[in-house]
Amino acid sequence: MRRFAQQRLALTIGVMAAGIIAAGSLSAATVFDTNLVSPGAGAPGFYNGAGNPQGGFTVTNTGGIELGLRAKLRQDPNVIDTPTDLYTVPTGTQQATIDHGANPARAAWNFEFSIDLGPAGIGLRLSDITSTLVVTDLTGTGGSQSFNTFFGDNAEFGTSGITNQVGADQTKEWGTQNSENPLFFPALFNDINTAHLYQFDLKVFAVNGGGLLASDTIQVQSVTPEPATFGLIGFGLAGLALAARKRLKSL
Repeated sequence: MRRFAQQRLALTIGVMAAGIIAAGSLSAATVFDTNLVSPGAGAPGFYNGAGNPQGGFTVTNTGGIELGLRAKLRQDPNVIDTPTDLYTVPTGTQQATIDHGANPARAAWNFEFSIDLGPAGIGLRLSDITSTLVVTDLTGTGGSQSFNTFFGDNAEFGTSGITNQVGADQTKEWGTQNSENPLFFPALFNDINTAHLYQFDLKVFAVNGGGLLASDTIQVQSVTPEPATFGLIGFGLAGLALAARKRLKSL
């Protein structure tokens, strides 16, 4: 009886996956510079950590599975608004003001992902999928690395509300998110002080070797800010201060 139930569950997941693949080939859509949808009642669209803002995501929706990717600056204002899937970030590090442990220096940007199996009520749970994030250094110096996206500190969402992945029952959860810093992966991001072009490919598969259900892609270009840029910023701030002073005198 138990074996029959297991076979029936596997068949059900297979049928659902086939339907999602068929629907996805017809209805996959990508939206740039947008918010994530709320995964459930009372939950924000981006729930990974307190104070993380919405916005700036490249989002795909394939057969009811929403995937989101973005790069974000670590200091305010940190959301990068871009009309495409290309994000421009600064090279170098920043000293963390609030961080794990002894406030180490980190890369000046993070990459963030979201998987939401629930917005269309298709019934899949995290236990029904596997997912990978493939990061490729397109400048040719850092190679490529594939990550299982179920990191131990993921934030997840389901019938139990927002939980941490450690110890969570993934048969009840349909959303998972995280924010990662490049310096957590030094073998891949081996030189954050020079310009690089990275590609991030998020892929979701049906469990047990099933087919591809959904995917999302962004590129992140790191650039070294030129001193002239900072000079223009300083000049602009000085102009604003002068205008404000004149306005006060006229009152």
